[in-house]
Amino acid sequence: MFNFESSTQGAIINAGSTAFTAIARSSTFTFCGSGALAISATFIGTSGATVKGEVLINLPGAPVDLTNKTITVHAAADPGCSADLYLSLVVNTQVGPLYFTPAVQIRPVNNAWKTGTATVTADGGSTSALALSLQFISQTICQGTIYIDEIDIR
Repeated sequence: MFNFESSTQGAIINAGSTAFTAIARSSTFTFCGSGALAISATFIGTSGATVKGEVLINLPGAPVDLTNKTITVHAAADPGCSADLYLSLVVNTQVGPLYFTPAVQIRPVNNAWKTGTATVTADGGSTSALALSLQFISQTICQGTIYIDEIDIR
């Protein structure tokens, strides 16, 4: 659904995410094909706005029903940064955020592509999904580029 071959496909940095400074389509480091989403990141400290960065990707035709759909996302970082950098996947819905239990995380995000997969259950909001929220967290000083590629929803 989102392969970032020719654009950022509407991905944006959440305004409160000061750990992220820029977002662009890049061909430098890809999982598949010739494009990936590149996020410039600087994580500083152990608390506050600089320990978390969030990218939002609006779902085409939203609100959409994601009940029983499987979401797959691929992530990497260059350089590998810190061992505590991880991605947490959340679905934003009309009734609020839908968190997975157990949490869907790619841990650690480093310079090797890793895959995270989640199936959306019939929980609150699954029938009114608006966007994917890709939340990256690190409490270690870390500066580099985070890459996202080939997000699939089936």
